[in-house]
Amino acid sequence: MNFSDTELNIQADILSAAIRRQLGSAAPAQRALPGNAERRYSGLQVRADQSGGKRRVRGYAAVFNSQSCDLGGFREVLKPGCFSRSLRVKPDVAMLASHDTTRVLARTSNNSLRVKEDDTGLLIEAELIDTQLGEDVYKEIAAGLQNEMSFMFTIEPDGDEWDEYGTDDRGRCLIRSIRDCTLYEVSCCWRGAYSATSIGARSLWPDGVPSEIRSRIGGVDPELQALRARAQRAVRSL
Repeated sequence: MNFSDTELNIQADILSAAIRRQLGSAAPAQRALPGNAERRYSGLQVRADQSGGKRRVRGYAAVFNSQSCDLGGFREVLKPGCFSRSLRVKPDVAMLASHDTTRVLARTSNNSLRVKEDDTGLLIEAELIDTQLGEDVYKEIAAGLQNEMSFMFTIEPDGDEWDEYGTDDRGRCLIRSIRDCTLYEVSCCWRGAYSATSIGARSLWPDGVPSEIRSRIGGVDPELQALRARAQRAVRSL
């Protein structure tokens, strides 16, 4: 049986997530984040601007009122204002390269990163660090190799709502609305998941799927559920 590159990436991600769960949060040791951290991708482009000799980038790390793709049994919507409390009480946010805490590109604490909410979503404007890393990442963004943004967050108590009677383009579906979350970092990446793309080629839950989400979707691993749905669509298209 032949598999496409995307299908191989999906299976590799599922295996990687299973190994991380088996080893008990072994990935990666340097990342000091809560065990219930979640990762999402905006699907909107980040752009490079070298005006004034500075390596500046600008884009949306998150988009409001945009329904995500199928995350493995549910879809998700970020509500306007969901970052407002976090930006007030925890202003130190880092911009990383691929969510790697050893590769810091900019930071709000030294004013090289500005993060704010507007009508569209979570807007970031960064002046990348003047190092080889900053230059390399800037060139990748300018060339379109890394062209989208993502963010890492945790949900506050009562910070989300679940609607069993939501709808998508295929009919009724489970919708999770995020109303209050804590933002930890933003990253540049090469493709997003709040558009129509699939969950498969990235891990949305670095330390395993939270128990509440598992309970909402009947205890099924969202990654496996997404893979099954993808396989079913492929069979129907034959």
